[in-house]
Amino acid sequence: MKTTTHRRIDPGTIAILFAVTLFLLPAVHSGRAFGQRQFKRLGDLSSVDTSSGAFGVSSDGSVVAGKGYTADMIVVAIRWDTSGTMMNIGTVDTQFSADRGATDISGDGLTIVGSMFDGKREAFFWTSGGGMTGMGNLPDTGSEHSFALAISRDGSTIVGGNFFVSGNGNEKAWWASPGGGLQGLGDLPGGTFNSRAKGVSEDGSVIVGWGTSGTGKQAVRWNKSGDVTPLGTLPGQILSEANDVSDDGSVIVGFSLDSTGHRRAFLMTPSGGMVDMGTLPGFSQSEAVAVSGDGRVVVGYCSHTGSSDAAFVWFAKDSTMRDLQALLQSSNTNIDLTGWNLGRAYDVSADGGIVVGQGISPEGNYEGWWVDLRPSIEILSPVEDDFWVAGEVDTIRWESHNVDSLFLYYSANYDTSADTGTFHMIDSGIPANTGWYAWDIDDTLLSKKCVVRLTDMTDESVADTGKLFRIKGYVLARDSADQWEPFRPEDDRWSFGNTVEAMWPMLWWIQFDYQLGFNPDLGLVYPQEPEKPFHSALPSQSPDWPLFAREYGFFQVYTVTLDGLYKPSAMARWKSTKRKWGGSCSGFAISSIWAFVDSAGFFGKYSSEISPTNRLVTVALDNDVRKLINGLWIDWFGKQHVEWKKMVQTLKPTFTLRNMKDILIGEKPVPGYLYIKNQNGKGAHAITPYRITHLDGTSMWDIDVYDNSYPTTPGTKITVDTAANGGNG
Repeated sequence: MKTTTHRRIDPGTIAILFAVTLFLLPAVHSGRAFGQRQFKRLGDLSSVDTSSGAFGVSSDGSVVAGKGYTADMIVVAIRWDTSGTMMNIGTVDTQFSADRGATDISGDGLTIVGSMFDGKREAFFWTSGGGMTGMGNLPDTGSEHSFALAISRDGSTIVGGNFFVSGNGNEKAWWASPGGGLQGLGDLPGGTFNSRAKGVSEDGSVIVGWGTSGTGKQAVRWNKSGDVTPLGTLPGQILSEANDVSDDGSVIVGFSLDSTGHRRAFLMTPSGGMVDMGTLPGFSQSEAVAVSGDGRVVVGYCSHTGSSDAAFVWFAKDSTMRDLQALLQSSNTNIDLTGWNLGRAYDVSADGGIVVGQGISPEGNYEGWWVDLRPSIEILSPVEDDFWVAGEVDTIRWESHNVDSLFLYYSANYDTSADTGTFHMIDSGIPANTGWYAWDIDDTLLSKKCVVRLTDMTDESVADTGKLFRIKGYVLARDSADQWEPFRPEDDRWSFGNTVEAMWPMLWWIQFDYQLGFNPDLGLVYPQEPEKPFHSALPSQSPDWPLFAREYGFFQVYTVTLDGLYKPSAMARWKSTKRKWGGSCSGFAISSIWAFVDSAGFFGKYSSEISPTNRLVTVALDNDVRKLINGLWIDWFGKQHVEWKKMVQTLKPTFTLRNMKDILIGEKPVPGYLYIKNQNGKGAHAITPYRITHLDGTSMWDIDVYDNSYPTTPGTKITVDTAANGGNG
């Protein structure tokens, strides 16, 4: 944002000069690594080449249930957590078996269910306190083999099936509470009783699986009373099974089968009915195995004759099925899946972020795996306590996973203790996979409490707020508590101007009588010898001797010798200095900067002339203030200033601009005024620079100044074109 120009000094008639005493540069940016955390392999229970599988995952994704094999190929149920610890929670089969073990886990990760075999197959539930407990069979005649396939997220309801060894060996779906007996569920009318319960809602009120009607097997939904509802099949297909259901029971997934035996994954909702989810490119079959608690993520696998299976993940936000392995490798190059085939995805966490399954490892074994697919954003830069320059371009960097487009915000008043701040949008629709954004920082920003924030455009709860960093432009500013306070010409200037009426009125100078009056320092009349300057000095000439003596110091101007009480060098300097008053500009410039950047030092030195204030503009003009400003103007004629002016008068505007930027960008303000000299004649002027801004798309820079000759005129600027005069400005 640029300030409207009200008064502009023509740069063609001045040389811009600046007293450079200190260079403070922005801090060097640093970065931090983003850890690999998307893929974990479960491993196995022994050092030999055995296998494992992951079939169920807790709500937060931290605990996995599945199966493993001991070195002598005994099948065991396992509990695995993200620290990499695999626990054998009990033997489920003493013979090699591919379908027995732990099949699911409660939302809190404390209860695991599955099936074990000891002559007969039996459902079990496991808790850390009670170990593995067999659940028995349905009380129906001939019911001898039970198996548990799922447990509700709240841990209250377990579901599964029960084989009947007599007759045709059909199954019967059931539900049970941990420690309670198995309760049979109904079946569809018209066919031989044959059903299986495979999934259950969060509170156990909705159970899904399959039943059998006169036309064959079909996906169904039950309540705990055993009431059954057919779900149908995909158009033109003959059979279906429901595998899982969302927490609220509204989203059901599974597969439908055509007459050739090919499976197609389906998703069913109250509003959309049963929908074909399709397959991955190059595959002819698919099966949806599990759905997240919110119904927005579905996982499963695709297959094709002669090809290995491929795990998939489907997102409701775009209704697109993605190859899980390809997604991992495209979203994070740190993940090395060389030699892996992820095979089948079997479960997904409540929020859809963690997926588990079983594939073939690089060693050629069946092995369980765990994948973190949670949308995530981590800001890498700016880093904590970074220093960025307002009005320039700096790069915001981040690492993200499973996020498409981003909102980008900043706050300049962020409170870390309350985790709050006022945020302003920088941009939207930023592709997340770029990982960086070039921010053209507003040249008005000035804060030690800056943060940037990135959010997922489809879900702003997926977000990251960066570390506190600082933004400061080329602006004169001082520390105020834990923030910067910029120089404000409306407050930090004198209320009166650099005029003869204010600084050298006749009512003031008429007191200086060098021929008949007394020197107030000595109580004696001024010496009138012709070689001494007092006999011809006029009272209207500036500076007056008493103030000259005060500024240089008593013992710098007075002495005791046979020639008198006045040092010849002091009298010579005053004689060469005194003239018709032409302005006290340097006194205004020095005092305004000094009072701003070091108010304690300034008001401490002039405590007898002026009362401390945070707003210089409130100070009224009186004789003490007049002496203060005129006294600082006298410093202009000191040896140090004279030598400095000789040195800097040859500097070019572009060089001076560069030095001024280096000083103003510093975090600690450095007193210094801007000295402009008439190139076409005599005269010079000292003013207070307080901000430098670049005019976008040009080689022009504006220097905002407090011009003491026009104190109430806002927007006074000097413009430097750094491309002019061969780059000299």
